Amino acid sequence: MINRKKEPSAELTKTMEEELQDLYRYAFYRLGDEQDAEDIIQDLYISIHEKHDAASNIGNLRNYIYRALPVNFYSVYILNSSVFKNYVFKDTSSSRGGM
Repeated sequence: MINRKKEPSAELTKTMEEELQDLYRYAFYRLGDEQDAEDIIQDLYISIHEKHDAASNIGNLRNYIYRALPVNFYSVYILNSSVFKNYVFKDTSSSRGGM
């Protein structure tokens, strides 16, 4: 079985290119970090592209993109939060008897 990558739809690519600066500004405003803003926009593009069949049925792609973007903010916030980091990456050396 051959695994073929789907090409992004022309509409998706065009819409993302047209909105890129505004999307970036919005993401940067909400996240306060340039790299996180870039990553979140790239992740959004990839997630919509991967759901290409469903995305082709979206009536207003621009509105969909702006409504989907905040959902990704929460994932970045959770992964970067100190509570998450302290819980997942807490120091376990004390439970090993000082090893």
